[in-house]
Amino acid sequence: MISFSSSLIKSIASCKTISYQMLRAASSGKSSQIFVKESQKMRNPKISPQQKEAMLSGLVDRVGDASFRKMSIADPDSVRVQDVYKQMDSSLEGFFYSRKYNLKNFNFLLQILAEQRKSGEAMKVLEKMKQMDITPNQVTYLQLLTAVSKAKDAKTAEAIFLEAKNNPEIGVSIQMYNSLILCYTRRHEPDMALKILREMKEEGLQPDIVCYTTVINAFKNAKDLKKCWELFDLALVEEALLPDENLLGLMIEICAGVKEMYLDCSITF
Repeated sequence: MISFSSSLIKSIASCKTISYQMLRAASSGKSSQIFVKESQKMRNPKISPQQKEAMLSGLVDRVGDASFRKMSIADPDSVRVQDVYKQMDSSLEGFFYSRKYNLKNFNFLLQILAEQRKSGEAMKVLEKMKQMDITPNQVTYLQLLTAVSKAKDAKTAEAIFLEAKNNPEIGVSIQMYNSLILCYTRRHEPDMALKILREMKEEGLQPDIVCYTTVINAFKNAKDLKKCWELFDLALVEEALLPDENLLGLMIEICAGVKEMYLDCSITF
């Protein structure tokens, strides 16, 4: 039986209604904001099919790929950045048919390959860049890490991370650390995820709330709830980080999953 702080649980429980009433962001970035905004416009019943088609054409131009036309015009709610990327032609020949071979487009291709979970193809893209004397940057390595992380390939992820870290012109970012942590979380190796978090701090980088949420989720999946609360307390008390909706939702879920607690108050989940 695990004993939790009553005040800590009350603070989480009090956020439950707010947390579950909020709309969770399906994705982030400028492109997703465009999708959300345009799809809201297309839900207007006064807009004709021709107007919807024109709006979609404009959206295609802004995103830069005609694959978006394959999305259903009748169901604008289904429009998400990830869905578009998954349908795009990610072959080198197809992708660069009307695009220039430059760093920006190579990074965009890697982002698409990461979404399509094609880690092998992503590594080939890196080799192609080197053959063409196009120098990768930190974004390049972040997209590569994202791709291999989704493939749960920890060995390759570590190699990519070290290559970027050992290059003084590239280095590693908080996002790259989190991607590596996420790789071990997907592999159900919470101790390794925590090890990366600690190494990050030793290197002088302050983990953000996303990093802590990822590690907490790893221990939640391992059913080590005590460690989840220890990390939550570390993030909020010692690191003075502000919890976001994702972390609060995760901790509420953990609260709801614990059947036995020592509480001096009544909390309904």
